[in-house]
Amino acid sequence: MGNMVTAATLYGTGDVLAQTIQKFHGEKSQNPAILTPAPHELDASRTLRNIAYGAFVFGPVGHWWYGFVQNKIFWPLGKNAIRGGQSALDVASRVVVDQLCFAPVGVAAYLGAMGLMSGDTVGKVKQKLDYTWMDTVIANWAVWPAIQVFTFAWVPLNQRVGFVGVLGVFWNAYLSWTATKSSSKREIMA
Repeated sequence: MGNMVTAATLYGTGDVLAQTIQKFHGEKSQNPAILTPAPHELDASRTLRNIAYGAFVFGPVGHWWYGFVQNKIFWPLGKNAIRGGQSALDVASRVVVDQLCFAPVGVAAYLGAMGLMSGDTVGKVKQKLDYTWMDTVIANWAVWPAIQVFTFAWVPLNQRVGFVGVLGVFWNAYLSWTATKSSSKREIMA
């Protein structure tokens, strides 16, 4: 339950941050170095979709995933203990499994869920995934492996969802932006 509340709060925060950044669209004032915010209202339904995803998808799935990886993924011959009898190779193995299995599926789940919850058809969701999924997974790989090394090596299992959630507020903002952006290269049609 705690992971659900934490994830809901942090996904909602990430979306509000994304909306604030999106609305701060760069109209130039007299001084070209100063950006002026565009008048806007918060899209509450978008934020609620993110809160729901955090609570009902990432919170429970993240809780299960971190337990699974901690208890099932080991390097069989690792002897260089970092902490608690786990080796550096155990941690590296967990990060590799996390980034090759969980990250691509997690990105697709988030983008797909946001599309469906916002009323997109399955076909439109597929088109958006075709356009944004790989770039988002690559962006994930640029950010998350280092965070996950720290997470798997030193963060207690029962605190991992909250830890990555706090660090993930900016990532959640990026995901929220990715889920709602339109393509400048080609229009995604329904």
